[in-house]
Amino acid sequence: QNNLITYSMPTINGFDAQIAYSAANEATAATSASTIQKPRLWSAMINYKNGPLMLGAGYERHWDYNNLIGLLTSYTGGRDSSYQLGASYSIMSSLKLSAIYVNTRAETGVGTDIGVTGWGLYGDWAIAGPHRLRAGGAGDQSRLLQIVMDLQHRRRNDSIAGGHETGDEGD
Repeated sequence: QNNLITYSMPTINGFDAQIAYSAANEATAATSASTIQKPRLWSAMINYKNGPLMLGAGYERHWDYNNLIGLLTSYTGGRDSSYQLGASYSIMSSLKLSAIYVNTRAETGVGTDIGVTGWGLYGDWAIAGPHRLRAGGAGDQSRLLQIVMDLQHRRRNDSIAGGHETGDEGD
């Protein structure tokens, strides 16, 4: 993002945070009386790490961004937002369990919007030596969209087995 002003706080007792705000980018030649949209955004995130536990949260808000380029013929601006929550926990330094939740909303016109809620659950087990098993699943508010499993024997970063399953309702 061009013309972005950010502040990153130092890590204190396992907490760190960042905030950001953008100045107008796509409207640099526009005057305040112009009907050209003057996009802006702000975002914030906070993380906490203490031993095997990691927690994180983030939020981002857009004003007058055209996030649906090609889908709408006359975008007049709007407010779009997204927040994310994430967590991971390591058990005995060989197993890491993680989860994420994402909620995104975008205005598509006056009084109308679309939204997506997504989630993911993941596990990463360092079995022994170069052997590793990873598995996870992700979905949205109504269904499971993907299951991934990967067994690795690391020697030059090669996977010896792996696979995933994707599908919609009714598959």
